[in-house]
Amino acid sequence: MSEDAKTNAADTETETANVTETGTKLSRREGNTACTCKIIFVAVLVVLAVIVAIGFTTRHMALKEITLDDKFSAQVSEMAIFIDTNVDAAFDSLNSLSVLTTSLVKQNAEETDYPPGFITIPDVSQALGQAKNASNALIIAYMPKVLSEHLELWEKYSSIHSSWIAEEQAGGPMNVTPEIMEYVWEYTDYHWESGRRLIGDGMPGLRGNAPSRKLENRVMERPGADCSGKEEERRRDLQYTYDDDAPFVFTEDDDAPFDSEDDNIGYDDEFGWGWAPSAQVPSPRSDEFYTPVWQSYPVPVLDPFDPYASIINYNLKDRIVFENAIDYIELSKQPVLLDVCNQASWFLIDEHRDILQTAITFPVFDEFSETTTKTIVGYYTAVIPWKEFFKNSRGPDSMDMIIVMRNTCGEVFSVELKGDTVTMLGETDEHDRKFDKYERISDFAHQYNDALISNLPYEEEICSYSMHFYPSEK
Repeated sequence: MSEDAKTNAADTETETANVTETGTKLSRREGNTACTCKIIFVAVLVVLAVIVAIGFTTRHMALKEITLDDKFSAQVSEMAIFIDTNVDAAFDSLNSLSVLTTSLVKQNAEETDYPPGFITIPDVSQALGQAKNASNALIIAYMPKVLSEHLELWEKYSSIHSSWIAEEQAGGPMNVTPEIMEYVWEYTDYHWESGRRLIGDGMPGLRGNAPSRKLENRVMERPGADCSGKEEERRRDLQYTYDDDAPFVFTEDDDAPFDSEDDNIGYDDEFGWGWAPSAQVPSPRSDEFYTPVWQSYPVPVLDPFDPYASIINYNLKDRIVFENAIDYIELSKQPVLLDVCNQASWFLIDEHRDILQTAITFPVFDEFSETTTKTIVGYYTAVIPWKEFFKNSRGPDSMDMIIVMRNTCGEVFSVELKGDTVTMLGETDEHDRKFDKYERISDFAHQYNDALISNLPYEEEICSYSMHFYPSEK
């Protein structure tokens, strides 16, 4: 082979090698590019998947939040229906009792010369007991509206007709003559309510005497606070003209302001002679009208050896809250829901002090006319545990919730609902703040709050309530 041929062959081999090497490099580059593209593609897919996942999760959470919100709203609406039904049952029971009493008032007006409202309901255990059971009240009581010009007549009437107390005893009629205060009475002040004192024989309470008896130790339960949070304030400055024959009830004794032989002076082993700053005294004769406690269910229990019914003829207007309520009722002609308070103690009932209560006061009229000219002749008051208004038949799968009750009198308390179980949590706001965004607000007893007409006085002294619903679980 010639040199030229050898040279050409070598060049050819070199070129072939270069081409091969170039091809290999190109192949490697193409492989690397493809690999990079795959990585980028996978990364893009991962990013897209994350975005989709985040979007799906956010959407799912939003839908879940909407579903929870809608579910809670539905259950709040359901619970509001239960509450309205319970409120209606309580007011309807008193309305029925008021209608029954108006019929009796009209009948008595034709048969007797007594003023309207001077009535003694027959079979009071059945009449008031049925209303008590329908409203699940702790006590229901009737107070006539006694005008000042009829006060002495009422005091005679109540004494003559007090036999109903013995006739209506829970164990059957009792063959005794009940003893009651022979005058409409009230307390001189509330200073004694803020603490327990040992009176007379060492028992806490009031020391007094029964009507027409010589002064002796008699223990009465403390009536409790006035619900206004101002136990040491009286509804007005009282100026009394004391009747020498009127009995008094003493709680503490100061130095005797009168001669020790005066009938109005009592003797206490610890305090000596004197008469108390807190005494059971005749209501001022200057009042326009009075609301003496007359008939009630449960019926006052009589001791056969000492048949003294202490609550009878207590002027319930002595209570600031009640006085405001009836002044408002006089103008509105509508029933009123009272404060969060131990109103059972107003009737000298002590065993319900741990139950959160309110009261409904309902007017009794002299006729059935729909006009505003009809006259109020008496009042019913039913003391009802707050728990009764929240009873329900929700299923076990219902959402747990907290209802915070607030009123325009500055009071607050909380109710816990788990299924159909109702628990009173106390006079505080117990809801979890993390559920604030779910809050639902509804008026309580809105069908009766409409009676709080803005152009009437006492609007700020009569409590209207709102319900604040919160879930207590997710």
